[in-house]
Amino acid sequence: MNSAIEQIMAFKNTTPEELFDIFLDSNKHSQILGGAAVKISKKEGDSFSCLNGNLTGKNLMIVPNRMIVQGWRGNVWKKGDLDSILILTFTSMTNGAKI
Repeated sequence: MNSAIEQIMAFKNTTPEELFDIFLDSNKHSQILGGAAVKISKKEGDSFSCLNGNLTGKNLMIVPNRMIVQGWRGNVWKKGDLDSILILTFTSMTNGAKI
């Protein structure tokens, strides 16, 4: 069965551009994950890995500073399991930004 999870995360004193940059910058993303290895780029079609290779995927669509769409999977998933699709949208809010 396919299912969707929708969640909104709000962050004070930041901008959508800063949050977007954290997601697609290997060093900044690694810092957020407590130093776990991350290899990612800001290019559509590029592959990525994070959490020391425990999560891998591909950037499916990038709208600079506004949206990231990724297909990703965990290293313990079965070969026939479908990739999970992550859609992140970055917007402003009073005194901050939200994803």
